[in-house]
Order: sequence, then C-alpha cells, then structure tokens
Amino acid sequence: VTASEVGENVEVTWDVPTGGVAYNVYRRFDGDVTPLTTEEITTQSFTDETWSTLADGEYEYGVSAKIEERFNFKESFANGIPADWKTYRLGDASAYYDAWIWKAATVTSDGVTPYDGDNGIAIANNNKGTGTTRKAYMVTSLIDLTEAVNPTMSFVYHTPYYSSSYTSTSYTNELKVLVLTEAQGQDAGANGAQLWTNGSIYTTWWTNAQIDLSAYQGQKIYIAFESTPKYGNATSIDYVEITAD
Repeated sequence: VTASEVGENVEVTWDVPTGGVAYNVYRRFDGDVTPLTTEEITTQSFTDETWSTLADGEYEYGVSAKIEERFNFKESFANGIPADWKTYRLGDASAYYDAWIWKAATVTSDGVTPYDGDNGIAIANNNKGTGTTRKAYMVTSLIDLTEAVNPTMSFVYHTPYYSSSYTSTSYTNELKVLVLTEAQGQDAGANGAQLWTNGSIYTTWWTNAQIDLSAYQGQKIYIAFESTPKYGNATSIDYVEITAD
C-alpha cells in the first residue's frame, strides 16, 4: 500500500492480490482506525479528500481485500472413491470380468505407493485378459465449470507392464480420459468425447498428465476414466485436480 500527498488530498494505491475483487480503505492515527470507504470499491486506488482537515501527526493507511474463491476440484482418494462418483464396466463376461472394475487401494499392482502419500489411489486391478470390448469406467460427480476461466485438469497415472517380456503397446493397458455432458449423465462413459489417452505406453512410476478443459468452461461436465485391459498390469490413478483462473 502506498500513500502519497497530492495537493490537499492523499492518493492511496495498492498492489492487487491474487483473486482480489473488492477493497476497503482505512486510516490509522494514534491507535484509532477510521474506515474511509462506506462500501467495498473495485478500483485499486482511493483519494482521501479529508486530508487537509486532519490534525498534524503521523497517519497510516491500510487496505483490506475481498478474495474471490478460485475454482478448485481435487480428489486424492484418501478416503476411497467418493460416494458420488460412479464405477461400472462394459464388455464380455469372461472369467476375469468381475475383477475388472475401478476400486480403492493403498498401493499399485507393482508396489508403488500413493503419489501424495495419503494412502489412497484408484485402481482397475485385473492384470489378465484382453479385448477392446472389456472396459472399466470411473466417472466423477458433476463438475460445475460455469464460473471457471481457463480450467485445467491434472492427474497422475501408472500403467506398468505385466512382465519385462511384455512391454509393447499390445501388452500395456490403455487409459483414456473422456468428457460427458450434464445431459449425457454419469452412465454414458462409452459415449464420452476423448480428451486424452496414454497410448498404451507402459510406465515405471507415477506419470503426470494435464488436460486443457477451456473448451468446456461455462458448462457442467463429468470426467470419465476408461481403462481397457491388454494383458498389462493394473491401471492406477491418483491426485485428480481441476484448477481455473
């Protein structure tokens, strides 16, 4: 905050804090604080027109800011998969079909601990069987982006190979991220628009992924994680976050 004497007035200016949308200005003299604004202002300057009427002395000016809450959606699976998320599977009913569904876990199939250390991940935990008709879906709750600006989604994933003899894309599970509209609903995973895929590339540790959601700002959406088995080891994700300006 800077206060400068300009003629018979004092001009008060300040740096805008992150998320600052409205301000109140105060003046302190001899321990007493006087509000100078009767209501919040949205400019980043204020003129104290009473300066010339004040008694001699040392005055201090201060500003309080109203911070607009920034959009933030975060899930680390510390308490399991949230109750308002939905998990289901589509495809053939093979011997391994019952195991091929997203579940909560505390470690990946090859022993990697949770990314953020909170003892929780989500994992599609079948490492046997293959076929593009067998898919597991985990779909978030409805995400409100109506007030979000430039939303971006990030998460970490781990898709290890089944064994060192099977490391090609033919043997690494495929993970996709899909978007569903509010009208489509949580059950429409198979009809979601693809935003991202791991390309069936195996990982040896948690790997970061980032997705631009700006095309969906102003909307309400669901995000679906789709895992398809290809004889790879289990598919895991952790620390899903959506932020916006």
